[in-house]
Amino acid sequence: SNLYFGTNKGNLIKVRLNNDSTITKIWTTSITDSVECSPVIDANGYVYVGTNKGNFYKIDPNTGGIIWTFKSTGAIKSTPAITDFGTIIFANQNGDIYSLDTLKNLKWKYEAGSAIYANILYIENMVYAATVSGNFIGIYDNPSTASVSTVFNNAISNSGSITNNATTLPAVVNNNRSSSTNSTNRKAPIWGTFQGDYRRSGSQQVECPTKPIITSQISTFSFCQGDSIKITTPTTTNKLNWFTKSGSIKNLNAGSVTINKAEVVYLVSTNTYGCSVASDTVQINQIPIPTAPSLTRDTANFLLSGAKGTTWYKDGALLNDTAQKFKPTAAGSFTAKITTNGCTSAMSTPYYYLVTDIINLSEDEFIKIAPNPFVNKLNFDFIVKGYQKLNIDVFSLVTGSKEASLLNVTAGTQIQLGYLTTGTYIIRVTSNDNKIVQQFKVIKL
Repeated sequence: SNLYFGTNKGNLIKVRLNNDSTITKIWTTSITDSVECSPVIDANGYVYVGTNKGNFYKIDPNTGGIIWTFKSTGAIKSTPAITDFGTIIFANQNGDIYSLDTLKNLKWKYEAGSAIYANILYIENMVYAATVSGNFIGIYDNPSTASVSTVFNNAISNSGSITNNATTLPAVVNNNRSSSTNSTNRKAPIWGTFQGDYRRSGSQQVECPTKPIITSQISTFSFCQGDSIKITTPTTTNKLNWFTKSGSIKNLNAGSVTINKAEVVYLVSTNTYGCSVASDTVQINQIPIPTAPSLTRDTANFLLSGAKGTTWYKDGALLNDTAQKFKPTAAGSFTAKITTNGCTSAMSTPYYYLVTDIINLSEDEFIKIAPNPFVNKLNFDFIVKGYQKLNIDVFSLVTGSKEASLLNVTAGTQIQLGYLTTGTYIIRVTSNDNKIVQQFKVIKL
């Protein structure tokens, strides 16, 4: 809802009363003199207010700009009234009552003869006013004809008795109306003074917009870190303003807005009557991107990602396997991504996987080294008839130098090679009688 009020320093201020109980100032307009009456609003949203200098203003509700100024004969302290037929009635301390149309044309003026402080009241074509000298005045403003007439002017004494002075009424000064009773074109009664969402006078309830609905381009109001989300509302001719808890979004009167951080968002729809309706608030969530997985290999030669929602790649090509671990069937460069709550991590560091090296000497004889690649240790296993121990030498593929030598190694031994630098090595396996000579290429990570 919007609120208009004046100050004794000569400012007219418009504020918005937000759904979260905060207040946002929309504009401030200087009208140079103290405001002691309440502003009124017509059916098109325009604001009318008077000052102590006797000036009466029409104000643009969107900008606060002064549309026109009407100079009256005295200070205006009573709140004006707006009739069902589009005229504005106000009074001043000189005792003059004015009827203006929205273009500033004077329809009529009544001289009450005494200051008027009380608010003007309009009910069913009757204008009511009270003066400081004790007179209560009723003026019939006939919208169907050109005639304007006073109906009564009653003096109210201190004792409460009422004297009818109708026979000695001052004249009604007519501007743009003659004394004849010829018919004029009557307007439909669609005007009135706004009070909240209803008119204080007039026959119609103010039509307010339906509550706006906020939807997203996807099925939820969540998006991944580093991305954004577009939220929308159905097309409308109403003015739209988007808000967050921190204030207005700088994308006004738009059917959509893009959000790139976690926010509580709501939308206000305002129609041509100036009636505003807010949507329900929507929580926009930003989901963090999961950390890229670190790939490892277990003793059973499975590659491990360490998290659910894994997507595996071999040599850059997507694989169908999505388990936390799987056993490759061919050598290659393997990578993986993790997807959590719809958000996907960066690609992992590549892991070059060699299928476990095994040399079959016969149907029931073999020599095996695993895993390959390895980090710190290799598992050495074999079954060779007539041999319970074999020798191992480790050579750098780059330099050809021997980096390690182990004698009389038994089956099932773990070979500790963590001290080696990252690279490719040749492992030679021999027997003491040199009848068995085999070699493997392994990668140290």
